[in-house]
Amino acid sequence: MINFLKKNKWLLLVAVVALYVVGKYLYAKPRFINGEIAPNFRATTHDNQPFDLSLLRGQYVCSIFWGSWCGPCLKEMPDLVRLYSNYHDKKLTDATNFTIVSVGIETEREKWLSAIEKMNARWQYHISDLKNMDSPIAQQYGVRVIPTKFLLNTEGVIIGVNQSSADIEKFLATKILK
Repeated sequence: MINFLKKNKWLLLVAVVALYVVGKYLYAKPRFINGEIAPNFRATTHDNQPFDLSLLRGQYVCSIFWGSWCGPCLKEMPDLVRLYSNYHDKKLTDATNFTIVSVGIETEREKWLSAIEKMNARWQYHISDLKNMDSPIAQQYGVRVIPTKFLLNTEGVIIGVNQSSADIEKFLATKILK
């Protein structure tokens, strides 16, 4: 056995790395994929308004799970702000409009609200129950890492998982009513 390990140490190393990469991918992969209906959820927004995801049918919705403490999330927010600014009031061929629902994976309300304000995230649907990754919404969606994004069509069907803002913008650009 020791001879085998000495002769094949590179093969063993590659196998261990491959197992790590596959394991990490499977762990981070959200529960839902393209073509599945996004689970509905009800919550209260940052300004204490009731929210029901199913009431957004007829719109394209980008749902992002993020945290004010998450570096990659904060890096992505300016792109989402620009995306919202460019498309939320555009007339689309098969939708009333485009909106964003941000689900904060948070424990501290003031830091969360401060990040929303600092990022100039002007969409109306900011949600957090301040339970961090124990949030029932995050668990319902199988979110284990953030940021995690879902793009929903007008029927609430997932049409994109973890797409870049640039890819979402390319998609929306094809839907602008001319």
